[in-house]
Amino acid sequence: MALAIATNNAALNAAASASSVNRDMETSMARLSSGKRINSASDDAAGVAISSRLSAEIRGTDQAIRNSLDGQALIDTAEGAHKEIENILQRMREVGVQAANDTNNDQDRSNLQAEMDAMLTEIDRIAGTTTWAGASLMADDAAATVFSFQVGAATGTQNQISVSINGMNGDALSLSTGGTSDLFVTDDDAD
Repeated sequence: MALAIATNNAALNAAASASSVNRDMETSMARLSSGKRINSASDDAAGVAISSRLSAEIRGTDQAIRNSLDGQALIDTAEGAHKEIENILQRMREVGVQAANDTNNDQDRSNLQAEMDAMLTEIDRIAGTTTWAGASLMADDAAATVFSFQVGAATGTQNQISVSINGMNGDALSLSTGGTSDLFVTDDDAD
């Protein structure tokens, strides 16, 4: 006697087909909702590799742009300090020319010398306090400070810009008026 199990093959086939259609629909919806042509390596393995490489290059380029902007900000900071020092030096020259005039008495020259001393102190203060990310931009030592900026996505010196900023020190200044009395630009507090 044969034993027969009652099955509904048509219903099982319909359920399997519905499940397959559901999976395909979910995959299509995932692709449509992401807006990407490739959602997984199974979609296009070579495309995933290319996409990953391009994504890395884009991120590297984005960082290089941020590095360039940081470098520009550093240069702007140093330039602002140099501009202030330049203004002070122009005023110091003006005071020197004024002191060379023999219409000044000793008290006038003493007052002019006090102004010179104050301006020299201000130059040293600006040079000593101008920093970027903790690094002194205008250190008073003789050597220039070099800053290098990675401005390209690839590594190497061809993608770097180096900026050299010389130090500032009021001790290096001297001024002679050429008149009957000289003003001395000295920094008594330096030693």
